[in-house]
Amino acid sequence: MVFMNWTSHSMNRFYSYAARGIASLAVLLLTMGLVTFGPPAIRTGFDRWSPDGLTVSYYRGKDFRKLVCRRGERHVFMDYGEQRPAMGVSRNNFSARWEGWLLAPSNAVYTFFSQSEDGIRLHIDNETIIDNWRENDWRTSAAHGQAALTAGPHRLTIEHFNATGPAALRVRWTGGGIPENSLLSTPWLRKRKP
Repeated sequence: MVFMNWTSHSMNRFYSYAARGIASLAVLLLTMGLVTFGPPAIRTGFDRWSPDGLTVSYYRGKDFRKLVCRRGERHVFMDYGEQRPAMGVSRNNFSARWEGWLLAPSNAVYTFFSQSEDGIRLHIDNETIIDNWRENDWRTSAAHGQAALTAGPHRLTIEHFNATGPAALRVRWTGGGIPENSLLSTPWLRKRKP
């Protein structure tokens, strides 16, 4: 009986110290801004190491200076609503850069259409195709641009920012055998040059 009381007392003391250590670590991480409270981050379940899709880098602020995290996405259509786009990123005042390669199926003129809350820019081979870099409402944010592409891979960069309120973006394309209103998605997107 004495032995059990001693073991029980020791275990209670151990758990007490462990709880204090975890609480101290949580306070430290919160203070450093590495952990935030709020709704859970939107998860796509897509492996960022897969060659398909694009690599998306999320930043605090709209100037792409403070990188928070990276992940992979299969398509360029995100409706974050009032949710955080990723763990550690605020639902307001963030930016995202989608990078990779667009595989044009044939030599043709392609038309790209975007909608976003808030700003969006689309570049192919370092040429700006869409520049709608301002605070937008989804219903009035439609923009489009064209690019004459040869069959094969082309460097693709899409930039998006959200100032306040709901956040969303969608990019569609057509041309070269791609049906109208097709979402920019795999199998036409690659993270690395094929």
